[in-house]
Amino acid sequence: MKGASRNGHVGTWAALVHRGSGILLALFLPVHFYAIGTTLESAAAFDALLVWTQRPLIKFGEWGIVVL
Repeated sequence: MKGASRNGHVGTWAALVHRGSGILLALFLPVHFYAIGTTLESAAAFDALLVWTQRPLIKFGEWGIVVL
């Protein structure tokens, strides 16, 4: 596949991005399920989760998982 990229390693980069997104998703899902589970306990727990998710690092991480 000539002309796909300058170095011809598009498949390598795609595999690395795919692997990275899979690892991030594997780390994210247990935390997500735990957070959802704790919010079922009370309205205060849900409000605390909403406050926590407003942090820039959390928003960036969620955005990154969606983009990858």
